[in-house]
Amino acid sequence: MTEWEKMISGVLYDPTDPAIAARARHCRELLYDFNHSRENASSLLSGLFGRTGDHFFVETGFHCDYGCNISVVAGIVGGIGNDLLSEYNTFKLGHLLNGLASGFNLERRLNELYNYVNSSPEKAIIVANLFKQTVNAECPKVCVIYGLILANHLETLTEFTHEELIVCKALENATDYDLKNFKEIMENYLKPTSNGRRIVFPKDFADIAAFTTTCDWCVYNRIFVSRTAEWGEMEEGILDMSTYYYEANPASVLLDNINAARQTWNYG
Repeated sequence: MTEWEKMISGVLYDPTDPAIAARARHCRELLYDFNHSRENASSLLSGLFGRTGDHFFVETGFHCDYGCNISVVAGIVGGIGNDLLSEYNTFKLGHLLNGLASGFNLERRLNELYNYVNSSPEKAIIVANLFKQTVNAECPKVCVIYGLILANHLETLTEFTHEELIVCKALENATDYDLKNFKEIMENYLKPTSNGRRIVFPKDFADIAAFTTTCDWCVYNRIFVSRTAEWGEMEEGILDMSTYYYEANPASVLLDNINAARQTWNYG
């Protein structure tokens, strides 16, 4: 395996390798010409990027290390740390890219994203909606989770599951407050019953109002279900007055991704 192949694969490589150094030098020379041109000269970069469409635009002030593994999706350069993404909220999209990379080389992931988007119209719509949800998200940690969910499907070119689509929609209006309470509820306050796993009233939960607010948020977003006719059940001759909140299938998907996000972001 060459040093270049090692770098693309996301493993340790020697940045002083002559082939890598030559590619970096070529990239710097093209970017110098592009960033110092009086008129926009995006066409200069067409030979630098791995893939482009027929029409694309890049603002001056753009920088990258090598460029040949960057794909231009829908006329927009997919890159991190450049001015082009500032209009779409660089901070949030940067967190999505952190989740998307999830231990891999980012340029490799972006190349996989290009293939995923172009594999079918349905997948292109899913990714477009996900980026829109990222920009609309209220919590930066949500953006990391979006990236993780997307990363799970890039190599296999699989579509999002029904549960993942529900989770993605729910996360758009989630706050850090919701996610932390949800995680605590899922890990400490579920009780198996004949009708599924029910959330029980916690005796040691710091704030009952916060508990019920989070449960209501979960019901609204189809993470939990509310069965008001099933409040309480007989256990050893005693009526156990638990809640009427039950875990729905998307709940475990959300919890798994919150825990996975802790590796990218210290989720506490």
